[in-house]
Amino acid sequence: MHSSNTPPVHRALVTYSSTATGEIRVKIPSLLGANSEVSISYIGRRDPWAVPDIGEQIVVTSDDANLTNVFWVQIEPSASSSSNMDGGFPDSSYVGIDEINAGGV
Repeated sequence: MHSSNTPPVHRALVTYSSTATGEIRVKIPSLLGANSEVSISYIGRRDPWAVPDIGEQIVVTSDDANLTNVFWVQIEPSASSSSNMDGGFPDSSYVGIDEINAGGV
């Protein structure tokens, strides 16, 4: 659940990504159907580019209903839990899409 001030999050499928340019394009079937895609904003991101793999599912949100800027929602581990990392996010920092949609975050 989200308030009228909080933009909804959506599951997206990565259709294109480039580590050279940082460009990421996704399909958001729940909003745009199966054939349309949008680009992820560069706002808040920096070089060197971390990009998801093509075919990966990611969580996105936007700043308005027109999808003017679409953002990749990422959870960063805290410094205190970084020692627990084994190639991924530590369990204590993982937030699932179901938790986000349920308003648990």
